[in-house]
Formats: sequence, C-alpha cells, structure tokens
Amino acid sequence: MMKYNVKLTLIALAIMPLYYIVTSKFMGNISKISMELMEKGAKMSGKLEESISGIEEVKNLNIEEK
Repeated sequence: MMKYNVKLTLIALAIMPLYYIVTSKFMGNISKISMELMEKGAKMSGKLEESISGIEEVKNLNIEEK
C-alpha cells in the first residue's frame, strides 16, 4: 500500500488500533448476550421436550388401561 499512497497507508495504520479496541469491546458484549440467549433457548427447549414426553406418557398409560 505504501507504494500507491503513503498518506492513506499511514491513516489506515493509525486507525487500526482504535478499530481493534472498539471491535473487541463490542464482541465481548455480543458474546455475553449471545450466551445468555442460547441458555434461555436451551431451557425453553428442555421444558418443551419435557412437556411433549409427559403428554406421550399420559397417552401410553391411557392405552395400557384400555
């Protein structure tokens, strides 16, 4: 890049540390929120699976009684 435009190269190099810091900060927050959402989704999925299993079990018990 230095070969084509020295000023543009220096500007890009000057901005890179700021870009890294801002990106790192936001990625930390995004990762935290993402993990929380995945945890909530897993809990809801587990509850749904338990409900479906419970319904199937009740149906099976009713068939056995007949």
